[in-house]
Amino acid sequence: MESEDSEVTGTRFWLIALGRDADQWDACHREGVIAIGWNELGDLRQYPSLEALRERLREQREDDADPKHAGLACWQFVHDVREGDTVYVKRGRKFIVGQGVVCSAYRHEPERAMVHVRSVQWQRSGQWQPRDKPLVTKTLTEIRPDGQLLEDIRAALGSTEPTEDADAEVSAPAAVAAAYSFEDAEKELFLSREHLRELVELCRYKKNLILQGPPGVGKTFVASRLAHLLIGATNEDQICRVQFHPSYSYEDFVQGLRPTETGGFVRKDGPLLSFCKEALDDPMNPYVLVIDEINRGNVSKILGELLSLIEADKRDPRYAVRLAYAKDAEPRFHVPPNVFVIGMMNTADRSLAFVDYALRRRFVFFDLEPAFGTDRFEAEMTRRGVEASLRKDIRERMSALNREIAEDATLGPGFQVGHSYFCMRVDTYDEAWFKRIVDYEIEPLLREYWFDSPAKLERAIGALRGA
Repeated sequence: MESEDSEVTGTRFWLIALGRDADQWDACHREGVIAIGWNELGDLRQYPSLEALRERLREQREDDADPKHAGLACWQFVHDVREGDTVYVKRGRKFIVGQGVVCSAYRHEPERAMVHVRSVQWQRSGQWQPRDKPLVTKTLTEIRPDGQLLEDIRAALGSTEPTEDADAEVSAPAAVAAAYSFEDAEKELFLSREHLRELVELCRYKKNLILQGPPGVGKTFVASRLAHLLIGATNEDQICRVQFHPSYSYEDFVQGLRPTETGGFVRKDGPLLSFCKEALDDPMNPYVLVIDEINRGNVSKILGELLSLIEADKRDPRYAVRLAYAKDAEPRFHVPPNVFVIGMMNTADRSLAFVDYALRRRFVFFDLEPAFGTDRFEAEMTRRGVEASLRKDIRERMSALNREIAEDATLGPGFQVGHSYFCMRVDTYDEAWFKRIVDYEIEPLLREYWFDSPAKLERAIGALRGA
C-alpha cells in the first residue's frame, strides 16, 4: 500500500524481518530497536519519492530483478511506520518472536550493521506460530486491522505460551513453490501460447472469468493451471477452491451462523471472506478463487452484497460495505484487487438455472472446445504410446461425432464431447482402452442426449465403434 501518511489514521500493524531468519532479533531486542538493511542507499530521507528510491535500488543491483518490494519496504519504514504503531517480528515464514510499539522517528546510523533504525518498546518475546500457512516473505509488511493474519497473530500470542525450544523446526526451510510459466502451461494444456496469454490478460482486465464448455474439455484442469500462471508459481496457499450447488448459500460462502455442540450459534467466516482477508494481508501477491459448477448455485443469493464488490472497478475501500452478519464496531469489507475469480460452467448440463445478466456483466467468458483436431492432441497421444491407426480412429470418429452434435438443432456446440476422456493415465493405450471409454463413458452421455431419437443414437454409437 503506497498511501500517503496523512490519509491513514489510527494504529497500524506491521510484520518485520530483522535479518535473515531473524539473526538480528537478539541485538534489536536488547537495544530496543527495529532495523533494516540496504545500507548502500544512505539516509532514506533524501529520496523525494518511492519511484526515486526504487530507481536508486535498480542502479545498485547487478541483476534485472525488480526492486518493487525492497523499495516499498524502505519507503514505508521511513514514511508510513509511525510512533504508536505495533510491530511483530517474524522468524522465517512460520514464527512470531516479538511484539513491540514504535516509539521514535526514523534515523540513519551508519555505524550499525543495519543502518536504518527506529526505537521500539518491546512488549513480548518468545516464539509463536500463528498459522499453518507460511507468512509473507517481504521484509516489511503492513497487516490490515480487519485481516485474518492479525486475528491469527493475536490469537497465537494471547492464547498460547511461547515455544522456547523449536530450533530444529525453525532451521527447516519452508518449501518454496516451483515457478510456473507460459512454457510450462503450454506443455500441459491443449491451448496455444496466444490463447494462454489472452486468458491471463482477461483475468487481469476483468478480475472475474468463467471458463465454459461441454463435458470433457478440461475446464477444471485449465482453471488450475491458469491460477498458477497468474501467481507465477505452483503455490496452492494462494488458491481457494469451492464448488457451488443448489443448496449452497451466502452463509456457506461468505459469513453466517453455525450451530455449536452446546446448542448455541457462533458466527463463522465462509471461504470467500477468509480468503479475501488473507489476500488483504498480502496485497503484493495474487490470490485466485476457483469456483467449480458456478452456475449450479443461485449466484446472486450466494454472493449477496458481494455481487457488486467483485466488479473490477469496485475493488477499493471506497466501495466497502457492512456485511450482513457484521457487528457494529467491525470495519466495512471490500474485495481486494489482488483476488481473481475463475468460474467453470458446463454448457451441456440441462439442470442449470438461468444465468442472469447481473452475473454475466461481472465476468468475461472464455469458450473451451474439444481438441481432437489439434496437433497438440496428436502429440499427446503419440507421447502416451497410442498406435498411429488408433490415433487416426479416435481423431476422425470423435470429430465426426462432435460435428453431428453441433449440427443437431436440439443440442448444439455446447454439447460436444471433450478430449479429456482420453487423457486419463492408464497402463496400456490400446483398442480395449478405447472401447471401454466408448462403452462406459461416452455412450451413457449420448443416451442422455438422444433419449428421444433412438435411431440417431444407435447410428452415432455404431460409428464410434467403427461399425
